[in-house]
Amino acid sequence: MRAISLLIVLMPNLLGAGCRPFTRAADQSTQSAFLSQFSFQRTAWGVKSGGIDCQVSGAGNGMAATAGTGPGGITHSQTTTISCEVHGSAGVDESEVLHSLKSDVEKQIQDSGARILGSGFGSDRFHIDYVDGSIRGRVVISGQPGERYYSLTARVDETNK
Repeated sequence: MRAISLLIVLMPNLLGAGCRPFTRAADQSTQSAFLSQFSFQRTAWGVKSGGIDCQVSGAGNGMAATAGTGPGGITHSQTTTISCEVHGSAGVDESEVLHSLKSDVEKQIQDSGARILGSGFGSDRFHIDYVDGSIRGRVVISGQPGERYYSLTARVDETNK
């Protein structure tokens, strides 16, 4: 009887300790190599044209990330906003900035082992759809001009079904 009582007392602790590492490992395996390595700040710092300097950041820089499970599978989302200083009186060449970012993000996706499924480009944004095994993802990067700063926002959404 004492052995059963001891087992009843210890079982929740043993199960809880055993599940935590598994849960953490499972969560990491549901995220693509691209997302786990992606730093939008580092990517934006690489933009050397278009009339902006992202290494001199302004107000409003920030990042948010979420993960969850639901009927559609496991999802990960990451949103990062960076303010870049505008140089010169000519303003920002949005097309040049966004094309530079798109090229760099496509290279990062491919270098991570993922495959690009398609992409689209607008006047102030672009998106790239990719797949990495059972993980499907989309990167959307948009720009918002201001007087002294140009804000860039990157959102990455992934689902692992």
